[in-house]
Amino acid sequence: MLFDNKHGKIMELNEKFCVLCTSLPSEDKAREMARAIIASKLAFCCWIRPSHSAIYHWEGAIQEESEVELMCKTFMDKTEALHDYVKSNHPYEVPYIGEFEGSLSNAEYVRWAKGNT
Repeated sequence: MLFDNKHGKIMELNEKFCVLCTSLPSEDKAREMARAIIASKLAFCCWIRPSHSAIYHWEGAIQEESEVELMCKTFMDKTEALHDYVKSNHPYEVPYIGEFEGSLSNAEYVRWAKGNT
């Protein structure tokens, strides 16, 4: 149970949402994709996490590259469209796309987020 300050009542809030994550080769590419996603209202917020090292097998050899992580928060009804957008517009041939579900518990935040997707 939560108290909704704006409307002065006790309410249940269990708004499901998804954080979709992908890795990109640079902060510029992540920022470009994030701005397009927000402009298209496919997500209500995107985070760009700092550069990290990715070590993986590719075409028979061990590779090591710097990448940044783009994390996009969206509602469940937008997840498929966001996934399709990221996959279609990603610079990697085989991009990482991870989806993590959660619940929002701040009524004011949910109202703001719904107004921006």
